[in-house]
Amino acid sequence: MSEVENIRALLVEDDDEDAAIFCRYGRRLTGYALDVTHARDAEEAKSLLADDRFDLIFLDLELGELGSGMHLLWCLRDQELDTPVIVVTGAGDEARAVEAMKGGAHDYLVKVDLGPGPLERSIRYVRNRHFLEQEHAQMVRRLAERTEELSKANQALKAEVSERKRAEEALRNAELLKTSILDAQTEHVILQDASLRILWPNAAACESAGATREEMVGRHWYEIWQQRTDPCPECPVRKAIESGQPQETEMIMPDGRSWFIRGYPVRNARGDVVGAVEVARDITERKRLDARMQQAQKLESLGVLAGGVAHDFNNLLTGVLGNAGLALMDLPCESPARESIQRIEESARSAAELASQMLAYSGRGQFVIESLNLSNLVREMQQLLKSIVSKKVILKWELADDLPPVEGDAAQFRQVIMNLAINASEAIGDEDGVITVRTGTIRVDRAYLSGTYLAEDLPEGPYVCLEVSDTGSGMDAETKHKVFDPFFSTKFTGRGLGLAAVLGIVRGHRGAIKVYSEPGSGSAFKVLLPSSEGVIVGGREPSEVPTTEWHGSGTILVVDDEEVVQTVTSTVLKAYGFSVLTAKSGREAIEVMEDSPPEIAAVLLDLTMPGMSAEDVFTELRRIRQDVPIILSSGYTEQDAVSRLAGKDLAGFIQKPYEPAKLLAKLREVLEGPDVYAPPA
Repeated sequence: MSEVENIRALLVEDDDEDAAIFCRYGRRLTGYALDVTHARDAEEAKSLLADDRFDLIFLDLELGELGSGMHLLWCLRDQELDTPVIVVTGAGDEARAVEAMKGGAHDYLVKVDLGPGPLERSIRYVRNRHFLEQEHAQMVRRLAERTEELSKANQALKAEVSERKRAEEALRNAELLKTSILDAQTEHVILQDASLRILWPNAAACESAGATREEMVGRHWYEIWQQRTDPCPECPVRKAIESGQPQETEMIMPDGRSWFIRGYPVRNARGDVVGAVEVARDITERKRLDARMQQAQKLESLGVLAGGVAHDFNNLLTGVLGNAGLALMDLPCESPARESIQRIEESARSAAELASQMLAYSGRGQFVIESLNLSNLVREMQQLLKSIVSKKVILKWELADDLPPVEGDAAQFRQVIMNLAINASEAIGDEDGVITVRTGTIRVDRAYLSGTYLAEDLPEGPYVCLEVSDTGSGMDAETKHKVFDPFFSTKFTGRGLGLAAVLGIVRGHRGAIKVYSEPGSGSAFKVLLPSSEGVIVGGREPSEVPTTEWHGSGTILVVDDEEVVQTVTSTVLKAYGFSVLTAKSGREAIEVMEDSPPEIAAVLLDLTMPGMSAEDVFTELRRIRQDVPIILSSGYTEQDAVSRLAGKDLAGFIQKPYEPAKLLAKLREVLEGPDVYAPPA
């Protein structure tokens, strides 16, 4: 077991909590036993240093008033105090730390990175450096003394030769120590002369260059590392030699990796700059993580925005569709106004499709999960796809026969296929072209996934793929970067939601998207989806057409804070035999229920209202009337909405915007149907 070295340390720190954390880390060191004395300001530190001796000083640069920590450091330097100083800085204070190093500090630590490991490494480095400085000073003194003795007398020649040998051994040991310390660094550390020729590289630089230290000495580092014939204009080493000041920059190497490079001037005894030390750190992974974080935050914020807009939009469309439906009920069949109102209905339904796409982008689209065969799904859509693309476009099909199933929502996948086909057709425009729809399987590794959208956490391995490629105009790098942003479109009349919805649907199915495109060479969008082992279901079942022939009876409590929704819903219900009570908030709904509990046959409850949450309102209404059916309505999708009321005996759900026929069908289902409502999985 290695011996533990006892060290007396003075900690100058005005924050007691930070001091306690430091002491706790100090007790967890493996190679040192720290005896820490705590000074809370510069004056207390000076007093302790005057009365006692310490092996190390840890100094907080942010001590008390701004600059007092640096002032104390200068005072210690002016007093020629022999105790090594390690400065402690906050995050982002590297420039001040460098200034402190110039002011006499031996090393620096960043508070946010502080821990037993960094603390122990810093102590070891400073102790070794201090030992080296003391040894060097002692050696210089010995040589001076010996030289003086030789000038006085030549009688001790043999003793002097022996002493010189011992000094040379000490220098070799010092060189080995320096080499050991620098070779332990993961950063490139390279000493260069004024012409930028390598004098000494550390082990990390040698490993990166694939050469030995001897092979690198005398060569230019920019020739080895960057395959250049001269230094780059931003070279911080050249600038450090020219300016005499430390320089730094970020650079991208030929292999595509990013590096943070610093250059520090080296001076001779006369103060002339004779070279520089280059320190380079690989920051590729850090920048990649930063970029992913920014992309994730952008997608999340845009998703929240799109979901909120879609919800509010659906509320407005409920009023448009409802009033249009009521007008059609009142107009005779021969009325010329019916055609105009029907066009209003169709426009409102198109607007509802836009809202659905925004919900899909936000990841809140409605999914009905089942095992599907993508090839079969495309075959079902072939006639539809032929009708929506340009007549000048040739559609080609390359559909795998034995395709593994995928778990997903057939309607959402149809939207993905249709949106990609429409995008491909628009990319070709009025020219002749070809759109190819392919399905198949692909095995991907981490390198492949890193070049896709949404693949941060996806595992390597086999995936089912759907690819839609075109011979259109292609995209440049800037367009590719924005192609999935909502409301971004290269078409004058485009809405910019088609590909955004594709991204949201694929995100909801835990998939990824790979985009290939170059200007003038067309584009290809490849969707990757995890395969499943489920049983593939058949095609689409025909949906029921709601009827408005049915009339009901009883009282319906309509709870919605949107006046237009409340008005149109009440009008429809009254027209079909119901009495209606209304409430604009959860609190008002509870009061209405308490005042007339026997009369209410069902409650239509909006999910999002000011004041009380839908969950709390539901609980209170159930407390008053346990048997009353409660139907939830929302501009969000069924899955997202009913998840908040899971396990609360919900009677049903109706998606906004709804037309009169759909509203009546839902009420008939709840009031007369024997089935119990089962929320979507």
